Amino acid sequence: DLPPDARAILVVASANRDQGVFGPSADVFDIRRPKRPHLAFATGPHFCIGHYFARAQLAVSVGMLIERFPRLRLDPSDEPIYRGHEYRSPKSLRVLVD
Repeated sequence: DLPPDARAILVVASANRDQGVFGPSADVFDIRRPKRPHLAFATGPHFCIGHYFARAQLAVSVGMLIERFPRLRLDPSDEPIYRGHEYRSPKSLRVLVD
């Protein structure tokens, strides 16, 4: 319980890492993970107005990448370094294409 005048901060980077929702591998990127409710585009009155456009862009770009490079995969010899507090992302993402 928080008192009425308490301040809190939301760490967006931790929002979709609940093991109770996403399973024991919640902290691991898994493109085959079953769909679950998430906060990628926020929620309520702050829900992203551009979410349909973002999803369309992602579907087209990833589709084109997979079509052009069917064996595209993460480089297992290069562990990504993650940066950021609120919006956490890899500094770089090395892949193999052959």
